[in-house]
Amino acid sequence: DRTTCAPIVCATWARPRGAVVRGAAGGGGARATLQDSATSEKLNTVSWRTALVCVAADQKGNIVGTADGGTTWSLLAATVLSQVVELRCPTVSVCFAVDNKGNIATSTNGGTVWTTQVSGTTQQLFGLSCPSPSTCYVTGQAGIVLATVNGRATRTSQISTSTQDLLDISCPT
Repeated sequence: DRTTCAPIVCATWARPRGAVVRGAAGGGGARATLQDSATSEKLNTVSWRTALVCVAADQKGNIVGTADGGTTWSLLAATVLSQVVELRCPTVSVCFAVDNKGNIATSTNGGTVWTTQVSGTTQQLFGLSCPSPSTCYVTGQAGIVLATVNGRATRTSQISTSTQDLLDISCPT
């Protein structure tokens, strides 16, 4: 299980049957609540865009979202990619997703419409970090590192000295 935090809330995902655990950030004995995410599939990844707005992807590539802190969830898009591994939204409207077959998808309307981008690889992609709406870095199988500095028009391969799988990446804003 992994955890991601917005200024007010934290969510833990990768729970069976689409469950999301939500609790207050900063600890202090705050109570966590279990929420239904509008999918019966296992959630692979979640991205809180604000304390109330969140999108998540299940193992079948469906994108679900909430705009009220998780009280209600709805299906935003069905089968965006084969199996979304990582999802990041640097703004409320701009989101990026990668899958286990080398595909990258982008949304500019909060996750309801997605466009598949050419990544230049069929290697599995694992990590995704988007420090801004126009800059994203992707890591994957066999040391692959991809980058874009213009949103989605051009993806460039970066030099990596590793031949090991790069499972995650984190870039500050």
